[in-house]
Amino acid sequence: MTLPRRWLLPLGLSALGSFLIAWSVAPGDGWAWSLVAWTPLTVLAAWSGVRWPQDRSAVRRAMIAAFVIAIGRWLWLEQWIRDVSEAGWPALALAMAMFDAIYVWAVARTERLPGRARWPLAVRAGVLLVASEWLRGRVFLEGYPWFMPGQPMIEWPVLAQAADLVGAAGMGLVPGMVAGALADLWLCRRGIVSATARWRRGALAACCVLVACLAYGWARMRELDAGPPERALHLLAIQPNVPQSNKDAPDRRTQDTLMADLLQRTRAAVRAERQAGRRVDLVVWPETVIPGFGLEPDAILMQRERGLWPADRYVAPVEALAAEGPPILLGSGAFEGLAVDEAERRYTWRRHYNSGYLVRGPGDHDRVDKILLTPFGETMPYISRWKWLERQLLDLGARGMSFDLQAGEAPRLLEVVTPDGSVRIGVPICFEDTVSRASRAIATCQGGAEAMVNLSNDGWFGDFDPGRVHHEQAARWRSVELRRPLVRVANTGCSAAFDASGRRIAGPLPPRSTGSMRVEVPLVPARSLFAAVGDVASWSMTFLGILLVVGRVPRGPVVAAAIAVLALVPLACDAAPKGRLPTWSSRDQSVTPDGSATLSDGRPVRAALAVSASGDDRSNAESLLEEASRSPDAMIRAIAIEAMEPNPALLEPAVRRGLGDPNPGVRFVAAMVGSKAGLEGLAPLVEPLRMDANESVQASAILALHRCGRKVDLAPLARMIFSPSAEVRGNAAMVLGELGNRTALPMLSEALLTPMPRALPAQVRVVDLQIGEAMVKLGDTAQLEPIHAALFSRSDQGECIGLACQIVGSLRDQSAIPMLQRLIDAGGSDTRPTEIRLVAAVAVMHILRPGPSSLAELGVLGSQDSRPEVRGIAARLLGFHQTPESTAALGRLLRDRDPAVQVAAAAAMLRQGGPGQAQR
Repeated sequence: MTLPRRWLLPLGLSALGSFLIAWSVAPGDGWAWSLVAWTPLTVLAAWSGVRWPQDRSAVRRAMIAAFVIAIGRWLWLEQWIRDVSEAGWPALALAMAMFDAIYVWAVARTERLPGRARWPLAVRAGVLLVASEWLRGRVFLEGYPWFMPGQPMIEWPVLAQAADLVGAAGMGLVPGMVAGALADLWLCRRGIVSATARWRRGALAACCVLVACLAYGWARMRELDAGPPERALHLLAIQPNVPQSNKDAPDRRTQDTLMADLLQRTRAAVRAERQAGRRVDLVVWPETVIPGFGLEPDAILMQRERGLWPADRYVAPVEALAAEGPPILLGSGAFEGLAVDEAERRYTWRRHYNSGYLVRGPGDHDRVDKILLTPFGETMPYISRWKWLERQLLDLGARGMSFDLQAGEAPRLLEVVTPDGSVRIGVPICFEDTVSRASRAIATCQGGAEAMVNLSNDGWFGDFDPGRVHHEQAARWRSVELRRPLVRVANTGCSAAFDASGRRIAGPLPPRSTGSMRVEVPLVPARSLFAAVGDVASWSMTFLGILLVVGRVPRGPVVAAAIAVLALVPLACDAAPKGRLPTWSSRDQSVTPDGSATLSDGRPVRAALAVSASGDDRSNAESLLEEASRSPDAMIRAIAIEAMEPNPALLEPAVRRGLGDPNPGVRFVAAMVGSKAGLEGLAPLVEPLRMDANESVQASAILALHRCGRKVDLAPLARMIFSPSAEVRGNAAMVLGELGNRTALPMLSEALLTPMPRALPAQVRVVDLQIGEAMVKLGDTAQLEPIHAALFSRSDQGECIGLACQIVGSLRDQSAIPMLQRLIDAGGSDTRPTEIRLVAAVAVMHILRPGPSSLAELGVLGSQDSRPEVRGIAARLLGFHQTPESTAALGRLLRDRDPAVQVAAAAAMLRQGGPGQAQR
């Protein structure tokens, strides 16, 4: 199939334009291409506009080509979003690409309107480029101001200085006018338009603007460099390379290691500076360094009184270090009114902020809060007003993610005391340093900031280092706009510092590395028109662009007045950033801190399995499991096969069916259970699974073949244990533990410290417990400590508690008995949910065998619960007892309305050896 010739030019010009735009923001020296990067799209727009009278579809083809090609550009520029939200990645690309098409349409329309062609294309293109990109960067869904047309020009500071007049967005006028002049020249040279004087006027206008920017920049930088600064802030930035998920790190050992390393690194850096005779006024740590619930005294006191973790485990050492001097500025969550909901057994709070703390010593710290929540990262513009809709969209695009932050009430500054006097610093948090209005609101409040220090969590970019460079490039403009030095401290890099003219004065520290950076921040009392009036230039050019596209100002005093109001309102709002910035709270109160699921989360309703009226419940159990192993529900098939393990005659045909099941979960369970049961003759059926499309199934096949005595390559497990998939890594750890080869211990230990960027915090915690179990099986008993610690995780982390109980039960860990007993018997405010008590009781029965008969009462109580998950766990517990009450309860559960509960009851009966018989 060949592409029609009429599409070649639109697609070719769009591709060239997108390539130049992407290349101009790429790390390196491609910034100069930004001056001509928009030329191909401008040529396309003007050419299609000129052709419109003869070819009415020319503009449509140009818009479609620009839109389609721009999607690819945005997918590359924002590929890091794929690890955060696979659905959000293409959605953002589609939304952003739309504005390329809008720009093409706007230029084309002005080209064919009567009289507008007399305007030089350079002027029209410059104004319309600023207008279309301003709609994208500020107006559309509260704006996404990354990759604005002038963004790369910050790499040549002398050209960027005019941003203190018109802002970074207004600087898009320069590449727009250059593009328009070159496009006009091309059209005239090709004979497409005949107004030679038009392009000459446009070229002259573009040259004048470019020369004016260079002249102003040279004069402004010379003024700023006229003499040494009167004062300086001596700052020490620490880049710890802490993952963005540190606040939800899976185990305490990891958090202890990270914090100990950060404290030691800070002490060493401060000591080195003092030994060199240099003063340090402030130590800065990035966002996301303190695990837990922040530094609010009431939150710490509540945790300490209840014996909850971490309380002040990490806060106290930081306060002690700050008391030794200098003070420490760090990022952390702030929870006001932290409490425990006794009924729901989860944390609640009144308000939750993303905050920066200036810590001077024990109990001595000031706080600033993030005032602008990141659209679609911390809130959904407009959509967050409707919680149900927000939840549905999160489930669609970022399942497991939760929006639980509030915006700060108003911007405020922090004050650092130095030998030269107090220094007022503004602290934009995370992506606030890329949003002009947020940084400006911070810099101009309370008498004005003398320096800006950004605390950022750039772990979101994963291994896509260009994203870190893009963030730095976008943030660097704030130095010029506000005429304030800016220091960026990011957890995974690139930390750097810039003076009031946007020039780099320290850094950058390499991405994804640890290090420290000494910065002498010059405090220059420079003034900025932009700081006083805001983005008036961008709003004005947007309004002018609308008038150009409309073609004439609508008549009538009412319409004219309405247009004037629409133009002036945003200007007035932008010129006076007082109080809270416009945004909405993102979640209701009383939610789990990390959004992780508990054991009692709802499950879909399934049809019950048929049970004979016969009084022989063991026979009924076997028949029910046979039926369940053929269920249309894959989960029921899987748990039925697992439940048949005590009966090899029943198990073998089900395993043979399961090995060929279309569902990978069923194939995995069939291979694992079949190998554990030692079924003969399975090897020929398992062999094809070594090449299965699912890596977990491959891992189970390796174990099954190994147990069948086949020689099998174990190397694939080494790859799987470092998989970014939580499922694959956890199952690989399980298989390595079952293989019993102690040489796998170093590999498992390394896997514990290897992040999984795509995994949710709850998944990471589960996988680390699975790895710990495997290491204990291979002889590393030190891993029992984090498993024991997980037994007392927060109540909202029920999945981790339940898994830890199962692990100590399967390991027959006698040392865990007192801990399990505490979970079962704790009363008052420490009472655990029924499902947790039941899982702990099952673990006790696995360890002791026979266990205390008193636990049968707990099983009978659980069998009457309204939740099927709880009844299923109760059935497992009842399987360890043979009292009349437990037998009757199992009989009822065998006829339960939920098939998963029925399967659990049938499995318990098989393990009992039948009601009334001794347990096997």
